[in-house]
Amino acid sequence: MSELEDAIRTRAHQIWESEGRPEGRERDHWFRAASEMPEADAAAGTGIAGGPPPATEEPTLPPPKDGA
Repeated sequence: MSELEDAIRTRAHQIWESEGRPEGRERDHWFRAASEMPEADAAAGTGIAGGPPPATEEPTLPPPKDGA
Protein backbone atom coordinates (compact mmCIF):
# COMPACT_ATOMS: atom_id res chain seq x y z
CA MET A 1 0.00 0.00 0.00
CA SER A 2 1.35 3.40 -0.94
CA GLU A 3 1.61 6.34 1.43
CA LEU A 4 -1.13 8.13 -0.49
CA GLU A 5 -3.48 5.15 -0.31
CA ASP A 6 -2.79 4.83 3.40
CA ALA A 7 -3.51 8.55 3.93
CA ILE A 8 -6.76 8.29 1.97
CA ARG A 9 -7.80 5.20 3.93
CA THR A 10 -7.08 6.94 7.25
CA ARG A 11 -9.02 10.07 6.25
CA ALA A 12 -11.93 8.00 4.89
CA HIS A 13 -12.08 6.18 8.23
CA GLN A 14 -12.18 9.51 10.07
CA ILE A 15 -15.03 10.68 7.84
CA TRP A 16 -16.90 7.40 8.43
CA GLU A 17 -16.57 7.77 12.18
CA SER A 18 -17.61 11.44 12.12
CA GLU A 19 -20.80 10.48 10.27
CA GLY A 20 -21.76 7.87 12.86
CA ARG A 21 -20.27 4.83 11.09
CA PRO A 22 -22.97 4.40 8.42
CA GLU A 23 -22.97 1.20 6.39
CA GLY A 24 -22.62 1.22 2.62
CA ARG A 25 -20.87 4.59 2.27
CA GLU A 26 -17.32 3.31 1.72
CA ARG A 27 -16.99 4.70 -1.80
CA ASP A 28 -18.41 8.10 -0.81
CA HIS A 29 -15.96 8.37 2.06
CA TRP A 30 -13.05 7.20 -0.08
CA PHE A 31 -13.73 9.74 -2.84
CA ARG A 32 -14.30 12.55 -0.34
CA ALA A 33 -11.01 11.73 1.41
CA ALA A 34 -9.17 11.53 -1.92
CA SER A 35 -10.61 14.86 -3.04
CA GLU A 36 -9.17 16.50 0.07
CA MET A 37 -5.62 15.49 -0.90
CA PRO A 38 -3.74 17.32 -3.64
CA GLU A 39 -1.53 14.25 -4.11
CA ALA A 40 -4.60 12.29 -5.21
CA ASP A 41 -4.93 14.46 -8.31
CA ALA A 42 -1.43 13.51 -9.38
CA ALA A 43 -2.09 9.82 -8.69
CA ALA A 44 -5.48 9.67 -10.38
CA GLY A 45 -4.01 8.00 -13.44
CA THR A 46 -2.47 5.23 -11.36
CA GLY A 47 -5.71 3.84 -9.98
CA ILE A 48 -4.62 4.58 -6.41
CA ALA A 49 -7.05 7.44 -5.91
CA GLY A 50 -9.61 6.00 -8.29
CA GLY A 51 -11.56 4.15 -5.64
CA PRO A 52 -11.34 2.09 -2.53
CA PRO A 53 -9.76 -1.33 -2.60
CA PRO A 54 -12.20 -4.15 -3.36
CA ALA A 55 -14.27 -5.38 -0.45
CA THR A 56 -13.03 -8.56 1.15
CA GLU A 57 -16.56 -9.84 1.77
CA GLU A 58 -19.65 -9.84 -0.37
CA PRO A 59 -22.30 -7.52 1.04
CA THR A 60 -25.37 -9.28 2.37
CA LEU A 61 -28.93 -8.08 2.29
CA PRO A 62 -31.34 -8.63 5.16
CA PRO A 63 -33.94 -11.32 4.58
CA PRO A 64 -37.26 -10.08 3.18
CA LYS A 65 -40.03 -9.39 5.66
CA ASP A 66 -42.93 -11.83 5.68
CA GLY A 67 -45.81 -10.64 3.54
CA ALA A 68 -43.79 -7.91 1.88
